[in-house]
Parts: sequence; structure tokens; C-alpha cells
Amino acid sequence: NMAMSNPVFGIASKWWRRMSLWDWRTAGLLCFCVMLRWLLVWNGGQFWFPDERRFWWSGEVVHCLVIGFWKQSLLPIVQLNQHPGFTFLGCVPVAIHWGWKHLAGISYRVMPFYETARFATAVFSLTSVLSIALVREIVHRAGGNHVEARLAMALMAASSTMLYYSRHVLPYDSSMALALTSLAVGIKGNGLRRLLFSGWLAGAAFMTYYGYWAMVIVVSGAVVMWKADGVKGALRRLGWFGIGALFWLAVFILASAV
Repeated sequence: NMAMSNPVFGIASKWWRRMSLWDWRTAGLLCFCVMLRWLLVWNGGQFWFPDERRFWWSGEVVHCLVIGFWKQSLLPIVQLNQHPGFTFLGCVPVAIHWGWKHLAGISYRVMPFYETARFATAVFSLTSVLSIALVREIVHRAGGNHVEARLAMALMAASSTMLYYSRHVLPYDSSMALALTSLAVGIKGNGLRRLLFSGWLAGAAFMTYYGYWAMVIVVSGAVVMWKADGVKGALRRLGWFGIGALFWLAVFILASAV
């Protein structure tokens, strides 16, 4: 047996079998979507919308944490913001970019914040690609076949709205990705932990962008009523889903009290 005598061949053979199961049409479309978005980001355009100025608050949070003022770091999130979840999410690419530059010997204090915004935009642009992939998964879990799933994904990818905002540091795509993830998780099964996690994601979607409240309601209703065993079953699902969603309200109240 060649795989037994040659471990490298055995590993390669195992990966080849796994790759043969991939949907290469889906992978190709998603890779094209990523390259298209990063091309837009590279050409600039950040801070064209006035709302993009809110991303500065993510920099303020990380700056306060760096200098040791952790209580002040909560201020932009709980008091100065309409979309606190996005400010919190924005801290991740800010911290990564500043840490990366620090390893290269460049202090964030002397670096234009526009560079950090461009890096964060490249990261957040992937959330719209994630939404495209999630639509395919949701169609599958709802009972659709491969053709229907690919068609739904292609229509989502062709949406100009899904592409237009990917070059800007705005909360829309991130909130939508969280909402669609909540739906994908919630309709997969009836486990309590799954319902809690689905509600947790729906709450995160709302906190990331309040303007998508209608989407969050639709997602919540779909998850709660999905294969519910009558009114009692729907109420049970609503209870566990609601506990997960209200987690973020509890966190926000506690943070405001600090």
C-alpha cells in the first residue's frame, strides 16, 4: 500500500478526497466576491459617508485600553454611540492593525488613522461575502436543492447593495451577516443551546445596527415558528431565543452602570 509506505502521499490523498467534496462553483464565486471587494477597498473611498466618522470611536476605545483607562474605553460604546455593537466589532481590526504596525516598529500615534480604516474596511467587507454564503446554507437547511441554493447565492452576489457599501466602514453588512447567521443556526435544529445561540446572534445583529430592527424581527419570527410543535412549542422556542437575545441588553446595562 503506497499510502502506508509514504506518509506524505497518504496525507495528500486524504486532502484530495476532501477537496473532491467541495462545491467548486460556490468557492469560485466567493473568491471572486472577495477579490472584487478588496479591489474597491484598495481604491479608497472610506469616510465619504458622514456616518463613517463613528469608526473613530473604535480607535478611541483601543487607545484608552492601551494607556490603561479601561473605564473611559466604555464611554464611546455605551454613551456616544447609536450602534454600540459596531464600535465593539471595530475594535478588533483596529487592535490587529495597530499591533501589526507595532511589531514593524511603527507607533499608532504617528500613523494616519485612514490606514487603519482601510484595513478595517477590508476585514468588514468579508461580512457581505459571508452573507452570500449564508444564503446558500439557509436555502439548503430550508429544504432547497443545490440548484436553488446556488441561484439564491448568485442573486445575492449580484445585488449592487451588497457590493456598494463594502468599501465603507459602515455597520450594515456586519449586522446582516449576524442576522443571517442567526437564521441559519436557528432553523437547523431544536436544541436549547442552538436557540440560545441563535437569539444571541440576533441580539448582536440589532446592537450592531439598530436600523435593521425589521430584519431582526423577521429572523426572530422565522426561528421561533420553524417546525414548532404548536403554540406551546413556539412559546418554548421564543423563551430560549429571547434569553439569548436579551443577553446583550443585560451587558449594555451593566456596562453603563460601571
